Amino acid sequence: RYEHISDLVANIRGKILPLLYNKTLHLFAAGEKIIFHPDLKAGYEGVEIKERHLPWDKIPEPILKNNKLVLSEGKEEKPLFTSNVKKIKSLDLLLCLLDNPPIYKN
Repeated sequence: RYEHISDLVANIRGKILPLLYNKTLHLFAAGEKIIFHPDLKAGYEGVEIKERHLPWDKIPEPILKNNKLVLSEGKEEKPLFTSNVKKIKSLDLLLCLLDNPPIYKN
């Protein structure tokens, strides 16, 4: 059994996230997009932030701070995207995609 609920959550994430990631890659390959937030979508070629397209290899490192997700190109620049984490659908999947960008071979 689990001593702490956080251990149970980590165990479930560890089993479910790889399955979601692989399913997402298949959806992307079929031309589907995933809407994580009204201003943030992801697909085969990268991420769309407020109608701006960023290829997977050009997406800035995500910052999680004060229950917010921030995508910013530089410390001096206005963030490309900021949202409360509770308003982002499938945050774990999004972070997994950002950490492990899909690579497709032609």
